[in-house]
Amino acid sequence: MPSSLTSGTSPYCFASVPFGRALCALAVAAVAGTTLALSLSASSDFLAAYGNVLTVMPYLFAPWTAVNLTDSFLSGSASGSSCTGSPTATST
Repeated sequence: MPSSLTSGTSPYCFASVPFGRALCALAVAAVAGTTLALSLSASSDFLAAYGNVLTVMPYLFAPWTAVNLTDSFLSGSASGSSCTGSPTATST
């Protein structure tokens, strides 16, 4: 963690960051206001609409999951492709 962002014993101290507390308070207020506005404007049949979304999700995720599992099993590694950008490492 960069030392210029924190000063003190807590890694979450914003004392050394200019306008840190004001920006944090503004962000919390913006998220709370947006959440309140969305919840007040939600439709009365929200549960029915949410149920429809949950019904459609398996149709979207099943093919994606099948492709990922097939790739993982065919590549011969338990974790799929390597995140380092190099081919699967071999031990010598």
